[in-house]
Amino acid sequence: MSDSDISGRRKGDRLQPATVIMSPLAAILLCVVMPVGTSPATALAHVPDPKVITYRMEELWKANDLDEGFLLGDIADAASDAAGNVYLLDRQLADIKVFSPQGSYLETLSRQGEGPGETRAPTGLLLTEKNELGIVQSFPPKIVWLDAAGNPAPVVTALGQAGAEDQPLGPSVGNIRAAAYRAGRLLIAYSQLSLADGNPNETLTVGAYDRGGRLQVTYRCDSRPLARTPNADCDVRPFTGNAWTVDSKGRLYSLEDCGPYRVTVRDSAGRPSFTIERELQRRQRAPTEMEEIENAFRRTEGVRPGREIRVADRAPAIARLRLDAEDRLWVLPDTECRASIDGIAGEFDVFSTEGILVERVRIVGRAGCVGSTWHFLADDRVVITEPVDEQATVTCYALREER
Repeated sequence: MSDSDISGRRKGDRLQPATVIMSPLAAILLCVVMPVGTSPATALAHVPDPKVITYRMEELWKANDLDEGFLLGDIADAASDAAGNVYLLDRQLADIKVFSPQGSYLETLSRQGEGPGETRAPTGLLLTEKNELGIVQSFPPKIVWLDAAGNPAPVVTALGQAGAEDQPLGPSVGNIRAAAYRAGRLLIAYSQLSLADGNPNETLTVGAYDRGGRLQVTYRCDSRPLARTPNADCDVRPFTGNAWTVDSKGRLYSLEDCGPYRVTVRDSAGRPSFTIERELQRRQRAPTEMEEIENAFRRTEGVRPGREIRVADRAPAIARLRLDAEDRLWVLPDTECRASIDGIAGEFDVFSTEGILVERVRIVGRAGCVGSTWHFLADDRVVITEPVDEQATVTCYALREER
């Protein structure tokens, strides 16, 4: 994204109460048909003026590719274990750098290749409660697992290679868009290409899988013909890592609508439960930002030069979702990310598990959320990657609550 159109926070703007709306229990195109429920809409109390909790960023340590003992490329993801060690997934070098809680370099795990425990151009990193690491490879779609000692595990989660009974649309060409692991449940956003009446289609699914790559639960599934005009905001973004997350009970929170402030919540069986909505004026994009979005989409999705790509003139209302240790949903509005003024790096709306707006979390610090990538290690620690003087730099910050 471009930071050429950073909109200011209007003086006197106030947070509108969120609305919880029950979703119709309709089957989604090409997905497993879910049983229809009869639960009535539930009226929930709201906090019109939630308290604001402020966290200040305090630098713990920094690493860049000039440091001795390791090389640093393109950091795609990060995770932290119970001991506080930090794992950085390097997409460019296809390995994992491990750092102590104090920032000392410890070791490098995995490497580029096709052998046990190896991947090519990995895109995501998973960490289980047993300190197992899952390295997500987009294509061919698989997750390579390392045990707690960093050794290759015998099981590889491979998608699109089993029989038709194990896949939502049968064997086909596909790739992993994103993956998440929470409380023993592995969720994967999976994209498949197939033919329907001789015409190429793309089907994107968010589902729960076992370690062998067999689909257990379908949460959502969208299908579209590839012949239509691509949409840079709606075609892929709802299936990327910042647009959905799963809680400890297996509930999925996702941006199923690419524009408005609306989060759909589904239960552990994939059935829609309710939506969280807020009235929010979407930010007008600058022409340079729209051009950058189009070019990035063309590169990542392989759209040929000259083919039209739709880019909305207004940005999606929500920039990212995350869940904290208490399963509370943190929603970062696009306007709060872009309006990095007065040292505020970003402000999240925080909702309870029932969808009630309970507070706002304001993060104050030097690093804004435009032009950098944030990886929350826990509720009180974040790793931020950004280019500094043309060098890839990783900084780990503590988030200290201001009293």
